[in-house]
Amino acid sequence: MWTLGGSMIGLMLAAAPIGIALAGATILVIVGDPFLSSKALFRAFFQFLNSYTLMAIPFFIYAGFLMEKTGLIKKLFDFADAIVGWVPGGFAYATLLAAVMFGAISGSSTAMAAAMGIIAYPEMIKRGYPVWMATGIIACGGGIAILIPPSITLILYGIITEESIVSLFFAGFTPGLMLAVSDAIIIIGISLFIKLPGGKFSLSHLGRSTLSAWPALLMPVCVLGGLYGGVFTPTEAGAAAAGYSLIFGIVNSSDKSTRSKVIQFAVGGIIGTAGLLMFGDLASYGSLLPVLFGFFIVSGAVVCAVIHMFYAVTTNNNAFFKELLPTTQRTINLTAIVYFLLGCVGVFQFLLANKGWPQHVAAWVTDQGFSQMEFLAVLLVVMLFLSMFLTGVAILVLTVPIFFPVALTLQVDPIHLGILAAIAIEMGGVIPPVGLNLFAVSGTTGVPVTKVMKGAIPFLITDGIVLILMLFFPILCLWLPQLLVQSHFN
Repeated sequence: MWTLGGSMIGLMLAAAPIGIALAGATILVIVGDPFLSSKALFRAFFQFLNSYTLMAIPFFIYAGFLMEKTGLIKKLFDFADAIVGWVPGGFAYATLLAAVMFGAISGSSTAMAAAMGIIAYPEMIKRGYPVWMATGIIACGGGIAILIPPSITLILYGIITEESIVSLFFAGFTPGLMLAVSDAIIIIGISLFIKLPGGKFSLSHLGRSTLSAWPALLMPVCVLGGLYGGVFTPTEAGAAAAGYSLIFGIVNSSDKSTRSKVIQFAVGGIIGTAGLLMFGDLASYGSLLPVLFGFFIVSGAVVCAVIHMFYAVTTNNNAFFKELLPTTQRTINLTAIVYFLLGCVGVFQFLLANKGWPQHVAAWVTDQGFSQMEFLAVLLVVMLFLSMFLTGVAILVLTVPIFFPVALTLQVDPIHLGILAAIAIEMGGVIPPVGLNLFAVSGTTGVPVTKVMKGAIPFLITDGIVLILMLFFPILCLWLPQLLVQSHFN
């Protein structure tokens, strides 16, 4: 164990990426052990990646990047601004509300922070918001995406621990909303203290922004409704989100009138639904009306996308298609990094299982008489400390394989543990020196990281309060998954 820990720390101090440090240290231990075959390295690496659920990660990443390119984020933001932008400090609420809505689609904290840095920051400065406040809101608002389903962090935790990802998603609702409300309270206090100006409420603006934003608002309804209604698995929900964003991008990039798009959509939906009625096995569906409605929407969208794709190719109106390849490359690059890390986790877990080290740690913790609360408090302190130097994914792959068996020994609820870990990682996104959200906002706005951090401190404090509440009152995150499980079996 000391060889593994020492070599891993040495490689990390030598600025090796976390995946290389994890794999390199494991290789050193396995090569030096005559009872372990080096071939087991490759088998453990690829066996861990051989998971259908893992496909959800690139799909949701792709959906988030496509939303960035298609303007769906901007439409969400305009809608949020129309709702709350007229009150004092309202534009800050709009930024926070847009962060929550986008988090319900992409699940990427850093992507949210970067996107809102481009969209919201210039307008906040134009409306008289201090630089530190504007950047702090954007950095911490993006962190809410870690808990609002679908969350890539919770998907990774569920894959590593083999826990129900849907239950983790349900458990993330309450703490995610609590984080949003606590951030809103901070905004109210700052707005009153520095006397931020308000705007004028416009019903016509609200109507126009709602009509413009309905495709973006419909997306989480379809994706999450299908997921929680049992229509989609998490992987299929990710594919639906990516497909939805792709179809919207194709249709939206066309210069055809809205009326022609609606007609094409309706005709496609009618043709698809008629085909299902004539040739489908209707007896296999429990409730026919939702199936027909869903098929009408899907077939209408597909037919409309095909027509506009053909139009774009024949008229050389292909601006969206020019952006599609770079967007796909970004998704592949990020997915490759995540998959390499997860493969290294598989090798790491293989070594831990063969050496029995988690069991030794669990036995030591039990012998010391640690209670559940003491163990969780120590674990959260460790994770918050690590977040000063490592990314959220790196913290998960390093800590969860070791501490998860210990938590089970102490009868800690694994769903509760996952939510606590996600909140700690969300806080790590704005803790220097590595805080990715700080650098994402700084990079897109040009504001120094120190000034972004100044604005993030009040929100970081309220995040800590939410973390403490979740630690002492597990029911806050467990009531919803428990309620839904009971209703399912009853």
